[in-house]
Amino acid sequence: MTYENPYMNGQIWPELNILEILRQRNPLVICITNDVVRTFTANGLLAIGASPVMSECSEDLKDLIVHASALLINIGTLTPDKVSYYKDAIALAKKHEVPIVLDPVGCHAGAYRLSVVLDLIKTGNISLLRGNQS
Repeated sequence: MTYENPYMNGQIWPELNILEILRQRNPLVICITNDVVRTFTANGLLAIGASPVMSECSEDLKDLIVHASALLINIGTLTPDKVSYYKDAIALAKKHEVPIVLDPVGCHAGAYRLSVVLDLIKTGNISLLRGNQS
């Protein structure tokens, strides 16, 4: 079955059921996230067919990254130690060609958060930057 894009005259796309494909592939998503949303993030990923793994140390990440389909970094509970871990994680993801999603929670709220986010973006390896209206 095909689908005609109403915004691109004459352009035809095959019909894709993204959720079905996602569930078939069951991608491993490494999540470096904050304490507040850890369960919500895991349940959301499970609901769409992904396999979340919450990682909190570089030693763990080195083993997991080779199997990962994506890396999520959420800076909600930011500490200097975590910044170092984020940078290690980004370097490993780059080495293994794993896409990176950065969730810059509260980056508008303070200079330190914003500087951390900008440093992470400047690595040039962020595949997707999550955002909202704030």
